[in-house]
Amino acid sequence: GPMIHEIACDSKGNVWASGMFKGEWKLPEKTLPSAGDSDILLMHLDARGNLKWTKSAGGKGIDYGLGIVADEEGNSYLCGSFQATMLFEGAEKTSTGGGDIYVASFDSKGALKWFTQVQGKSTDHAYTIARDSSGNLFFSGACSGPATFGKHTIPNQGSKDIYLAKIKDRKST
Repeated sequence: GPMIHEIACDSKGNVWASGMFKGEWKLPEKTLPSAGDSDILLMHLDARGNLKWTKSAGGKGIDYGLGIVADEEGNSYLCGSFQATMLFEGAEKTSTGGGDIYVASFDSKGALKWFTQVQGKSTDHAYTIARDSSGNLFFSGACSGPATFGKHTIPNQGSKDIYLAKIKDRKST
């Protein structure tokens, strides 16, 4: 079954939940099979608790949906980490180390708007994400080795270093 890591809501009471699941998860409208150890899970519910849509992604490794935030237009922003190769909304994504960080945006109907990946030499994670009114996204987690955030490479000081990164929301993939 699923494990919910984080929830977010908007001022209208709509809810988004992020997490992961193993094995097979049966929903009323479909069954989600996991591709490997753990797969990414993203759910969106309306203010009455009705499930609007569910997303899953993964590969043979451990793939996590960790942080989630939403804006007032119904866009959601998911962060987490993935290992090896995973299938994410029909596109193959490959990590460069033990595990890479990702941030993805979905519109109100659940369509992928964009996906970005932080490449590193070891296992890196994004645990939480926030958004300000100017469309800036802030995500945080831990890096086990040097990691490259856009044009910036963060050196590793020890076992797991904490980081805070800022990116601008984009309009499309």
